[in-house]
Amino acid sequence: TSLMVAVWEGARWVSTSVFDAMSDSLLGRYGWTQDSAFAEFTVWNYCTATRDDGLHYEEGSQYPYVGVSWAYSTFPVSLRSSPTNPAGYGSCYIEFFPGGAQGKLHITFNGDDSREWAAWVIKSTANNVHEFEQIPLDGSSYYGMIDIPNLESYYRITLVGANTQEYSDGAFFSYAAEIIPPYAVASAVVTVDSAVYSGGLRQFGYQITNTSPLTDVFDVTAWDDKGWVYPDTIDISLGPGEDSIVYIPVHPPYMTPLDSISHLTFVVTSRGDTMVTDTQASAAKTVLQHGDLDFTGEIEVSDLTYLVAYLFSGGSNPIPVDDAGDFTCEGTIDVSDLTALVEYLFQGGTPPPCNPY
Repeated sequence: TSLMVAVWEGARWVSTSVFDAMSDSLLGRYGWTQDSAFAEFTVWNYCTATRDDGLHYEEGSQYPYVGVSWAYSTFPVSLRSSPTNPAGYGSCYIEFFPGGAQGKLHITFNGDDSREWAAWVIKSTANNVHEFEQIPLDGSSYYGMIDIPNLESYYRITLVGANTQEYSDGAFFSYAAEIIPPYAVASAVVTVDSAVYSGGLRQFGYQITNTSPLTDVFDVTAWDDKGWVYPDTIDISLGPGEDSIVYIPVHPPYMTPLDSISHLTFVVTSRGDTMVTDTQASAAKTVLQHGDLDFTGEIEVSDLTYLVAYLFSGGSNPIPVDDAGDFTCEGTIDVSDLTALVEYLFQGGTPPPCNPY
């Protein structure tokens, strides 16, 4: 009510039009533009009669319904012109009912370029329970789009197109709507430690779970900040609720110093809806491999030869540190390490008990 009084009082001093008086009052008192206020006014007008939610017009339940130009309950709704052509400060209402559809409702709006436009959606979880959301429009083409997840959880979605150019003749806007099925995915890195050997290769397990009710194909990619992961894309098909582990090889170059760290990134993307992704971060750290005396990343016959030379003929110390020769993890390098290494290489013996994997 204070706004209405301010508009009338302002009109005494404005020589052009009542619109100028209204604009001054709206901007000065509330920080609104005339267009933004009108656009919000159009969505308030929807909340009348049995659609009244008690949060807008005080007597809204006694007001008549605003007219709805068209309603849909099947999808997709192909691109088409608005059922009416709103003139300046006119609006058009189009309703979308789920009709059993599940997924994300994708709505596009495109106003005639010769006019100025605003567009909103009214998201109703019941006939008289509403939320408003504005569709951001390009400032010159008046094109915009909006996604409403989980359409099945709503009673109705209403598109409101408003011509915000006062005094203008009528013009049409175009619109379309489609259902994007409810694709979803979750992921986790199942390799719980970060250890990897310099020159060696370790497979990091990345678990993919299809959490949607639809069969889908997923693209898995991984990379790191030191080049230890070869860039590649792995695809995997999963039914609803199924999961699988993808193994990503991590390979630090030969002679990479101990305690070097590379940060790993794992990403899974749905092919059904490329906006559906999940990302996980991990790390790989080079650690000592007992028994790898020549620091190649593997325990092999060359390490046995290296250990024999070190113990009996003055050969070089194990690299990168002496502990690499302590195969038994007992704190010393002696014949027992040589015996254990021989058994491991030729007789099915066990690896060093202190190696992380």
